[in-house]
Order: sequence, then C-alpha cells, then structure tokens
Amino acid sequence: MVNILFYVCDNAGFLKAMSLIKTALEIIKFAIPIALIVWIAIDLFKTMVNPDSKDELKKIGIKAFAAIIVFLIPTIVQGVLGIFDNVTGNTDYKVSNCFSNANSDCLKKIDSYLNCDEFKDDATKAACHEYRTCNNYKLDSSCNVSTEINDNNCSEINNANGSYNYYK
Repeated sequence: MVNILFYVCDNAGFLKAMSLIKTALEIIKFAIPIALIVWIAIDLFKTMVNPDSKDELKKIGIKAFAAIIVFLIPTIVQGVLGIFDNVTGNTDYKVSNCFSNANSDCLKKIDSYLNCDEFKDDATKAACHEYRTCNNYKLDSSCNVSTEINDNNCSEINNANGSYNYYK
C-alpha cells in the first residue's frame, strides 16, 4: 500500500487537490473559531442578562473546546500522518511528505522539471521533455524532483537520449 501512496503523492494533480484541501483547512482553521468566539460572546451576554440560565455556561465551554479543536486540525492531520510514517517504517518515503509537499512552490518545481526549464536549446529541451514525460519522477521531503527511470515503456527513449543527460 505504501508503494501506491508513493506514486500518488508525487502526482501533480493529486498534489493540486491536496493543496486545495490544505487551503480549505486553513480557512476553516480561522473562520470557524472566529465564528465560535462571536457566538460565545453572544451567549455570555445572554448569561449576563439572564443569570438564572445555568445550561448556557456548559454550552459556552463546549463551544470554546470546539474552537480550539478546529484551530488545531492541520496540526492534528500532520501528527496523524507522522504517526503513520512511524508505523509503516518506510525509510524511502514518508506519507507526511504528501501533505507538506502540497504547496505552490512544489507544484512550480514539478512544472519546471517536466517542462525542462533548465535547458535553453530547443532541441535539447524537446529531447528532455520527451524523456521526462515518458519516465516517472519522484519527490523527496524537500520537494526536489528527480527522474525514476521507467524501463517498461521508455527503453527506446532512454537508450537514444542517454538517461544521464536528463536525470536530475
């Protein structure tokens, strides 16, 4: 199962979707606690106006606890992924990288790598592009992109282009 996650977490489309999820979590992380704080303030005002209502204090405590939990959701997700890394014992790739690599800088690195932006000559760039799109790529924990040679489908291209020229 970890091998499947390894390839899924390197996929630019999956990382874009994961990036949207992270953005949504960040919005939720701030919007819901702010809304709950406003709601708590209203409940406190109601309690001050009507001090006989004892149930309101319990509701306020629950809302305050919910605000804290919602604020910590991204940290909790990162912690759970870290625990999953420790349980699987995979030293080649950590699943938590999947969550941390889902950002715009990493996606730019992948696009630059696949478009062979480091080459200026059109012929070299075209050969590199053919080579890199045929082979797989992989990401490390710092979102550095490198080629993972795919011998099944790319043997002719790898032999013709010389894999050492386009392997980063």
